[in-house]
Amino acid sequence: MDKLLTQKPRTPRPIEGWALDALIELDEHCPGLLRSALSASPFRRQAIFLTLSSVFFEDADAVAARFRSGMPEPHTFDGSASAVIGRMLVMGRVRDIVSALHGPVQGLLGALNRLGGDPLPQTAYRSLVHLLTAPEHKTRAKALQQLDKIDLSTLSALRWLHPSFVHTDFVRRFRSVEKVEQFNAAIELIHEVAPHVTDEELAESIKALGPSSDLGSWVKRWLAKGVFPVAQEIADDAEWTGLRSAEAMHDAAVRFSNCLRTKVPLVALGRSFYLEYRPAPVVIELAGLSQGKWLAEGLYGPKNGPVDPDAVRAIRQKLEQAGILIPAHLGVASRFNKAAKLMHISSFSSLNVEGFEMEPDDVLDAPPDILELAELLGGIEPLSALP
Repeated sequence: MDKLLTQKPRTPRPIEGWALDALIELDEHCPGLLRSALSASPFRRQAIFLTLSSVFFEDADAVAARFRSGMPEPHTFDGSASAVIGRMLVMGRVRDIVSALHGPVQGLLGALNRLGGDPLPQTAYRSLVHLLTAPEHKTRAKALQQLDKIDLSTLSALRWLHPSFVHTDFVRRFRSVEKVEQFNAAIELIHEVAPHVTDEELAESIKALGPSSDLGSWVKRWLAKGVFPVAQEIADDAEWTGLRSAEAMHDAAVRFSNCLRTKVPLVALGRSFYLEYRPAPVVIELAGLSQGKWLAEGLYGPKNGPVDPDAVRAIRQKLEQAGILIPAHLGVASRFNKAAKLMHISSFSSLNVEGFEMEPDDVLDAPPDILELAELLGGIEPLSALP
C-alpha cells in the first residue's frame, strides 16, 4: 500500500476542467476517489491525470485490463472496469500505476514528479510519453530529463523546437508555442541570407548569451552578415545599384549619413529594398507588394535631405521603365492633391513631390473610368472645362 495512505491527509486542492469531469464519472463506481485525488500529492495527482488521459484515448476496459495484469500480489481487483481503475488510483503505488499503463519508460516518473499538481491538457500526456519513448526524440527526451521544472510550455518547446536547438538552456527561454515558431522561422531566415552559417555556430552563440538577453537583437546581429536574395527582377546598371547585402547597406549608411543600417531586417524579410542612384546622390526606397511587385516609397539625399527635382523626374521615368509602381497621389490622382489637403487627407510618403507628380498631359491620358469618377466629386470642374 502507498505510504501516502498512512500519512496525515493533505489539505484538499481544487481540480478543474476535463480531469474533474473524468474523476466525477469514475467516483460513481469507486466512491472516495474524488476525495482522494483532491488531497493527493502532486506526484500522485499526475499519475491519476495520466491514467484519465489513457482512458480518454483508449477505453476503460483496456486500461483496467492493464491494471489487473500488471499489478503484483495481493492487488488483484475485480469488478467493472471503472471500479478497477478507481481502486487502483486510490490504493496502488504511483510506480505500479505508471508501469501498468506504459511499462518501463525511462524518465516518466521523474517527469510526473516535476509537473506540479494541476492537470495538463489530455493530449499533453500522450505527447509526454511519446517524447520519452520514440527513438526519433532521443535528444528531446534527454533534455526533458534534465529540466528541473516541467509544464505545458516546456513540453511544447521540446516538441516543436528546431532539432539542432533542443537544449535545456534554450527550452527554458520559450514560454509558448508561438515563441518557438518565431525562433524556428528566424533560424530559417538566417540560413536564407547567410547559408554559410551552421546550426552549431548559432547554438554556441545563443549559449554565450545571458538568460534574459533579447533573441530579437541576436537575430539582427546574424542578419548583419547576410546577402539578400530579393528584387532579383530589378537589374543593376550604370545608373543604379541594388543594396543587396548588409555590408552594402552599412556602407551606404556611412556615405549618406542616414539610418540604412537599421533597415537591414526589413530587406532580409523581403519587405523593403533600397537602390542607390548614381547620377545624383539618392537612395531609393521600395516596398514589397504581392505578385513580386514593388512600390516606390521614398527618395533620400545625403542626411535624408531633399532631392533635386530634375533628378526626381529622371528617377521616376526609370522606375516606371523598370515596372516599379508609383503611389496614386503622385500618379493619376495627383490632380486632386489640393482637394485632398482641403479635406485634411494626408499622403504618408517620403517621395519628393516636386518633380515626381504626373505631368498635366499625362493626367489627361489616364484611364477614362478614373477621370469620370473624379468628375463626380463635388466642387471639381469636369475635364472638358480645363483650358
